[in-house]
Amino acid sequence: MIDSSAILNASNKLKEGQLIAVNYKNLKQILCDSRNEEAVTNLLGLLSIKSIGNPKILLNSDRMVNQCVKDMPEVAWDMLDYATTPLTIELDSGQFASKKLITKENCISIQKSTEGLLFDLLSKFNRPIACIKFKNTATFPHFYQIKNTEQNWTEKIIKIRINGEVEIISS
Repeated sequence: MIDSSAILNASNKLKEGQLIAVNYKNLKQILCDSRNEEAVTNLLGLLSIKSIGNPKILLNSDRMVNQCVKDMPEVAWDMLDYATTPLTIELDSGQFASKKLITKENCISIQKSTEGLLFDLLSKFNRPIACIKFKNTATFPHFYQIKNTEQNWTEKIIKIRINGEVEIISS
């Protein structure tokens, strides 16, 4: 369990434009404010250091989803609402995030968090958070770090087009 002062400190670091690291059992995530261009530039600069996958935006409410996606297909809402494991959805019509997180095709990757450390941090920060995953072999001592004891998980990635077309990318 993470104490509330650690969540508050991490939220303040994000507001200051800093990157923070969240440790999982076999995984480390580096986070930043998804709207702060300089922080996102710094985050994306780490992609060459043993990152796993592409950047995504973490959300914890429908309000945050609406902040990041202009047109959300009904099937995507259903998938986010009923997912029991972490699910990343790639969607058309990304908005209100750093332009560097929105692809040339105007797509954005989102993941909704419903409990635990990331949910608590998103609730305190009250804005979407950009994220990149890393293996624990890389160390980032200059970032504010939160250690977490939550179990490791496998992420599923699905791409959903505006017309409702669904493509499974990783399961």
